[in-house]
Amino acid sequence: MVCFEVVRDRVSNEPAPKEAGEIFRRAQARGVILGESRYAGLGNLIKVKPPLDIPAPLLDQALDVIEEVVLEVARDFGH
Repeated sequence: MVCFEVVRDRVSNEPAPKEAGEIFRRAQARGVILGESRYAGLGNLIKVKPPLDIPAPLLDQALDVIEEVVLEVARDFGH
């Protein structure tokens, strides 16, 4: 499992739970199932936990979707 933190900007590292939730929803709508974490009640962590035997092309496709969604959400939320 890998987890990434969603923040409003890289200087303050202010948690961005709304943006994280949107990333989660958009990825799922495109067929990529992620996990959400409410660690410390912040709600800004996204879990990526593919099966250990995932074929490389399928993993590449999922990572492409995650990248697209993160960039879209950053743009839509003005980051």
